[in-house]
Amino acid sequence: MSSVIDTIDTLFGNGDSEKPWFTPKQISDTGLILSVGGALTGAISSYVNAETNSATLKYQGHISALNATLDAMNAERFTQNARSIELNAKAEEINAEFQTGNANMAEMGRQQALIKGQTEAAQMGLQAGQLEGTQKAEMAANGVDLSSGSAAEVQASTEIMKTIDMNTVEANALRDSFGYQQQEMNFSNEAVNARMSAANYLTEATNQKLQAIGARQAGITDEANSKIQEAGGNAISPVSAMTSTLLGGLGTVAQNWYERKAWLRN
Repeated sequence: MSSVIDTIDTLFGNGDSEKPWFTPKQISDTGLILSVGGALTGAISSYVNAETNSATLKYQGHISALNATLDAMNAERFTQNARSIELNAKAEEINAEFQTGNANMAEMGRQQALIKGQTEAAQMGLQAGQLEGTQKAEMAANGVDLSSGSAAEVQASTEIMKTIDMNTVEANALRDSFGYQQQEMNFSNEAVNARMSAANYLTEATNQKLQAIGARQAGITDEANSKIQEAGGNAISPVSAMTSTLLGGLGTVAQNWYERKAWLRN
């Protein structure tokens, strides 16, 4: 402790005859110089900080403006995607209508095949009946007993052939009808698949539209942020910040100056 006091006495004196290293005036002048240096340093620091803050805000504004441009591009891309997908949905809807028409035509073909078979079977039955009548008339004219012998066999044979021919016609009609029915089912399934595909396309188109709306909203936000950040950067004046700090520092220097003069007079 005594060594510290001795060092202070050596630097500034203790009232003895030994001359100190620094006189009161030198100490006062040094303090004044340091206060001036502090004022200048503070002013320069304020200028640099203000310049940095201004540049940062302007840079952020520039980035926000770029983001707003990207958002607008994305919104347009999503909108175009939605339109393209809607065209695909429309094509699927047209295909569904086309397949439905094919199914209706196949159903009509099935019904016509059945009607045709029934008509041909009826005509065969009529022709067979006419043949039986002719055979009976001829045999009766020739005095043949229709209920026995060859006459009965001829009539039975004619009836069997009639039944076979009518069954064949009906079977062919059913086979053709089944083929049309299969076509109708296939066309109907294709129509259902086309409508489901159209619905999926419309759902995807809606999603693209929602993304476009989101991109536009983000663009509005980014554009607003860009203007705010740019305005904030322009509002910061490094010179004003430096001047304000310098004036405050000079006020402190002036105060120290007057205190120095008063101290030296005493």
